[in-house]
Amino acid sequence: MTRIPFIYNECEKFSGADLNLIYKLVEGDSKGVNVAGLANIIRENSKGMNISVGANYIGKNSKGMNVGGLANIIEKDSRGANLAGLFNYAGKVDDFLIQYGTIGNTIREVSEEAFVLQVGAYNKIGGRAYPIINIKGLKNLSRLIKNAFKKKNLEKKVLKVKVKKY
Repeated sequence: MTRIPFIYNECEKFSGADLNLIYKLVEGDSKGVNVAGLANIIRENSKGMNISVGANYIGKNSKGMNVGGLANIIEKDSRGANLAGLFNYAGKVDDFLIQYGTIGNTIREVSEEAFVLQVGAYNKIGGRAYPIINIKGLKNLSRLIKNAFKKKNLEKKVLKVKVKKY
């Protein structure tokens, strides 16, 4: 793919941190921090932070924070926080999501186990619209926080190696 350092970047997959004055296009998955002047366009999944004066577009799932001067558009599942000068759109929420959009926020569907906080002039989940602030799934918040900070089973994470005993 093509790249002019600090101007624009087009790549298949990305991992790390990148700063571009115009735009960033990732055809596959992106992990890390993407900062762009006009837009961050990620065709697959995003894990990390995307910051743009213009808009952030994620074609599939987003896990992390998206800060767009104008808008954030996540086509499928969004988890984390989306902050935009004008509006946010997420296709689905299965876990937790905080959205702030001055004009409005839209989520197509939210699962029963999810927590959503929307702040903006117009907030919509499914077919229902709410002014100023919308909270859905407050009963799930304590469980989600507890799951986020519980100890992980290290045996599943560590490669098991046979150890010779002496």
